[in-house]
Amino acid sequence: GKNANEISSSFYQNGYYELRCKHEEIRYVDSNLITKNKEIAERWKVFMSKSNGAAGLLTDNNEVSILGKPYIAKPMSACTDSLIPIGNFETEFEATALASYIKTKFLRFMVGILKTSQNILQNVYQFVPLQDFTPESDINWSSSIEDIDKQLYEKYNLSKEEIEFIDKMIKPM
Repeated sequence: GKNANEISSSFYQNGYYELRCKHEEIRYVDSNLITKNKEIAERWKVFMSKSNGAAGLLTDNNEVSILGKPYIAKPMSACTDSLIPIGNFETEFEATALASYIKTKFLRFMVGILKTSQNILQNVYQFVPLQDFTPESDINWSSSIEDIDKQLYEKYNLSKEEIEFIDKMIKPM
């Protein structure tokens, strides 16, 4: 509940963690001040905005994003309350794969089904299938986002009509 500017610095100091704030601002915070989710702070993860009015809703009757841009976060990093950490990975590959999944039209459509306001609450992800983000996955996470979408459509047996509907509703990211 503290203001990020009160507990952090614009300058890196030894032992400090990178602190991602809203609007892509990076600050630095003493690692001793990180008391919540320390195990996540020490590993690879992705940060997502907690709310994004500009991303739109499926009911907006035009092409929408649903979610804001995911930020890949390295070990020894944390975020303020305006962001949500997702994932807890040993490798950069896995965090990058998760960020790619978040950028897919498939995932954003599934989130959009339950998203009713600018706030991105945990429940909006309940229709999103979990994936294996390792190199052994059945999805080639090194592919383009468009190709990952095609792999997901095939994996979940979406019809041509369903794919066209998703493509019409969701903006590329």
